[in-house]
Amino acid sequence: MATDAAATVAVVQEQRAEGPFTRTLLAVVALDDVIALTLFGVVVTAASFLWGDGGGSLMGEALWEVFGAIALGLVLGLPAALLTSRLSPGRPTQEEAYGVVLLCSGLALILDVSFLLAAVVLGATIANRATHHDVAYHEIERIEWPALVVFFVLAGVSLELSSLTTIGWLGAGYLLFRSVGKVLGCILGGRLADQPANERRWFGAAMLPQAGVAIGLSLLAADRFPDIAEDLIAVVIVATVIFELVGPIMTKAALNHVSEVGKTEPGTAA
Repeated sequence: MATDAAATVAVVQEQRAEGPFTRTLLAVVALDDVIALTLFGVVVTAASFLWGDGGGSLMGEALWEVFGAIALGLVLGLPAALLTSRLSPGRPTQEEAYGVVLLCSGLALILDVSFLLAAVVLGATIANRATHHDVAYHEIERIEWPALVVFFVLAGVSLELSSLTTIGWLGAGYLLFRSVGKVLGCILGGRLADQPANERRWFGAAMLPQAGVAIGLSLLAADRFPDIAEDLIAVVIVATVIFELVGPIMTKAALNHVSEVGKTEPGTAA
């Protein structure tokens, strides 16, 4: 269910989109990654139980992995929101941001909680609680690409090309049910939220991009279930390539359909 927030935001900025549909889309994209990270621990526990790897202890581990990560993100995020980003923009801010992120990741590994969820909660806490600046760690955006390149290279290294011939219907089912789930889920949610009919039909299509969070979770799942690791990683990586090609196009089409393109000045889109 995770959506590539970076691709979605990039399309919004490129199209200079603004309006209720765009604002709701960006909020939902941010929220569904958090929910995906939370549900991941529950699903992994259920799968472990079905494969006979344990019961109550696994449930306790899942609860600790999820709620421990949330607690860690809050414990680090609240003081960081108050103390950080008071340096001059540029390299000092970048180093400060990296320090907080590495501290969060290291403590998450030591405490055996989800470092992905802890990082998301940390970032959300700082962004929403820091009142002395407008954009938290804006300078880190300038140097994020090396980390993304390394991340996707490592994901590619984990892909066994021989497994591509065996995923067949499994991969097709992943593509189909993710797409259908996005569209129907957004239609249902939009109806419950009393969204205009012409908008709720396009939310799911606009949320098709998939990248970092999905691949990260697949690597974690592969580590937990080595017997299915090759097929699991192959399905997610192939699907990510397809969704990253088709998803932004659908996001652009959705923004055009609801007539929210070109509503801001160049360089001012959210």
